[in-house]
Amino acid sequence: MVQLARYALNRRRRLVLRRYRRQRTWAALGLLGAGGALWFLWQKRDQRPAWLRKKERKQARRKTAQRARTQRPSRPAKVHVQKGASTKLKVPLGDQVE
Repeated sequence: MVQLARYALNRRRRLVLRRYRRQRTWAALGLLGAGGALWFLWQKRDQRPAWLRKKERKQARRKTAQRARTQRPSRPAKVHVQKGASTKLKVPLGDQVE
């Protein structure tokens, strides 16, 4: 009777240890998988998907075009002209740049 009780307890202990070992294995595999996924995503952190880059370029072009449409036309700079002044150039072209 004692041997039977001892056998049952040992068997129960072996089952518990096997379950514990299996749980530890799955936990270790899960942590390893999560670490691998984080490492992979960390390597790709600066890369954006192609469709997202295309969308951003499209939005930038749209915004630039809208800004160009809404911008008031710039006026040419004022030119001072004296009455009765000669229309001939007095200064050579290369020296006119200020």
